[in-house]
This record gives sequence, C-alpha cells and structure tokens, in this order.
Amino acid sequence: MRQPTVHGYTARMHAHQAKRQAIQWLAHRLPASLRYFAAVDIIAHASGGKYEKNTNVCDLLAMEALKRFGDDKHVEEDRRDD
Repeated sequence: MRQPTVHGYTARMHAHQAKRQAIQWLAHRLPASLRYFAAVDIIAHASGGKYEKNTNVCDLLAMEALKRFGDDKHVEEDRRDD
C-alpha cells in the first residue's frame, strides 16, 4: 500500500529529513577541535584494523573513509529513495 504524500514527500521521508537536518545543525555548532578529532577517528578507523593491510592512508578518499566507518558502525545514511 502506498503512503499518502504531501508535496511529493511521504510523512516518513519528511521525518527522516527533519532528523537529518537536526543532527547536521548540531554538528555544525560543535567546537572545531571536536570535529577535527572526530575526523581523525574516522580516518584511523578506515585505515586500521581490518583495513590496515590493503589501505595506503595517502590514497584513502574521504568518501571511502566515511563509507567504511558508517558501514562498520551501522550509521544510517541518507536514504533519498524512501
């Protein structure tokens, strides 16, 4: 059964977008030092452990590091096709 839409968005899509915007709003207001060390943590995760043998840190792309971190930590990604 198809969900009712309002201006092309389902209520579920709107709730997901609102949640994502709230998280992004909060993240932009965190101190720069905290955001910096969070980025270091993501890069360290994406280049160590099970990835250590086949990852050259200098060749690791930011999007690949985010994907590895998100997949391993079960972070919900932006699902635009809900």
